[in-house]
Formats: sequence, structure tokens, C-alpha cells
Amino acid sequence: MKPHNLALPSALLCLVFSASCTKEKIRTYRVASDDAGAGSVSAPADTPAKSGALRWQVPEGWVEATPGQFQTALYHLGENAKVSVSKLPGDAGGEAANVNRWRGQIGLPPAEDVGGEALAVEGSGISSKWFDLRGESESILAAIISLPAETWFFKLSAPTSEIGSKREEFLSFLSGIDMESGAASPPSVEAEDSADAPGISLDVPEGWEKSEGSSMRVASFSIPGNGIPDGDVSVIPLMGQSGSTLDNVNRWRAQLKLPALASELDPALGTKAAGASGEMLITHMVSTGNLFDADHKGAISTAILKAGDTTWFFKLTGEAGLVGQNREKFEAFVLSAKLP
Repeated sequence: MKPHNLALPSALLCLVFSASCTKEKIRTYRVASDDAGAGSVSAPADTPAKSGALRWQVPEGWVEATPGQFQTALYHLGENAKVSVSKLPGDAGGEAANVNRWRGQIGLPPAEDVGGEALAVEGSGISSKWFDLRGESESILAAIISLPAETWFFKLSAPTSEIGSKREEFLSFLSGIDMESGAASPPSVEAEDSADAPGISLDVPEGWEKSEGSSMRVASFSIPGNGIPDGDVSVIPLMGQSGSTLDNVNRWRAQLKLPALASELDPALGTKAAGASGEMLITHMVSTGNLFDADHKGAISTAILKAGDTTWFFKLTGEAGLVGQNREKFEAFVLSAKLP
């Protein structure tokens, strides 16, 4: 099949954390969001829709609707079909995890090789694929556009009996996606004093210092080691289930060279606790061998929170003694989280 060109002529700026380190105990991190339209209105065919660094032409007949909680834009194509646009920082869990999540939504089994066809793109660090997924009654056409600091998802959902008639229209829409010339900087994460501001609120323990971290993080802190390596705290949201609880815990255990757990019934999986935004699974693990030097083991404390279409991961990593000293602080930190 001939690839459809997708012109993205310049690279995006990386997601930046603009807040400076402050001494207050409660800090709110707000991720600036795009304006959501009220109700449903017909989108003018000649007016490009904008969202951060990308723009696209809305085809005639598409009806703009109010996006969902984790969507940037939403359009209705008649009574039974819709196109959603969303974006997440970093790789958003990876291509395979997202495609297999879509396959599950339409009754298809997961695939080891999810396939996909490349879309021609321009720009450093930019790649794009589109996928044609046909279920018995429902089908999905979707594109994943991976930029240096974030991943975009364009998804058409429709009954299988109607998906074929909308295929070329959707591919034409994808081929028109472009970088917004002179676009504003991507959303930044800001620290504010008000605990009531929109965004994720975190009760940050005294002594933890704001750090840059990676582009996938919406919050990042370091804990001074005072002679040993500093501890690292990260908060990362990923779309969908992002792997089973057992898979994620075993991935962290592997980082400490611990054996994998065989079942989610194993007590070492962690304990559940009620936080400000719902039930979390909190897990503490310590290496059996020394990882830093001859005298120091490693440790990881984690928390998993599933909220809507997003899974939030909270993680403290460092030398075992330092992590142990901050274990109660970490638990209070994650349980205080108030999500957007």
C-alpha cells in the first residue's frame, strides 16, 4: 500500500518544567490544557484546528464535540463514527501497548507484532505509523505520531460495516497534519502555591528538591544522599492500562535483580491504600545484593493509580538506607496526589 505523506517540517521543543525549586510543603503542578469547545458545533472546513505544535484541517461534515478528559479534540462523523485526538508526554507506553489496547477494544487478541504502515515524515526524532484494525462488529483506524517530547494519537472508531467508506477520508485527514508555523511552546508544568489550581496536587515532603527528570515526567524530585547517591522520585502518567500490575512490579524487581513474582496473589506484590484520588497499590522492594558498591543495597518504592484511561506511576529509587528513611514520606506523598 502506498504510504500517505505527513508533512512535519520542523522539530518540536521538548517538554520543560518551568518551576524553580521552592520551600513550601504543598506544591501544585499544572499541565496547561487546550481549550475545550462547549457542546457540538460544525467545524469550518477551511479553518485549521490547532493544538500546541500540530495543526490539521477539519474535513467538511465533521462535527466538533467536547473532548473527553484525556482528549485534545473530538469529532463526530455521522451517527456512529468518531475521531479522537489525544497526546501524552514521552512514548506513552510504547507503540505495541497502545495498539494492543485498541485491539482489545474491538475484540481482537493481542499481537506480538502489531504491524502498521509508515507515514512519511520530516524532522529530527519524528516518526509515524497508521494502523487498520478490523473487528467483527467494531473497527479502528489510528495513527501514532511520535515527536521528540510527546506522542500524538489520531483514532477513528466506527462499525466495521462503515469503516471502509471512511478510510480514504481519514487517511486524507492524516496527510494534512502539519506543524504549526510559529507555534507556541508545548505545554509546560508549572509549580504554584495554590492547592486548588487545576492539575496534579502533591504534598511534597520537606527536604525533597525539584529536579528536571525526563520529558515523560509531570513531576520529578531528588533526595540529597549526603555522601551516597541521591534518591530519585518520578511521577509519570501513561495512557491505558500500561501493562498488568504483576508485569510492572516484576519489571521493577528486575531492576533490583530480584526474582519475578509468579502471581498477583503474592504478598510481595504490595498493599492497597486509599488515596486522595482513589485506591493505589504501594510496593516496597530491596535488593538482596549490593548494587551501589560493596556496602550499599538498592531499593525501590512504587505506587500505581489507575484513573479513567490513564495509569499513574509514582516511583522512588535509590540506596536502600535512603529509600527506607523516606518510605513513610513517599507513602504520604503518593496518597496526597489529587489528579486533574
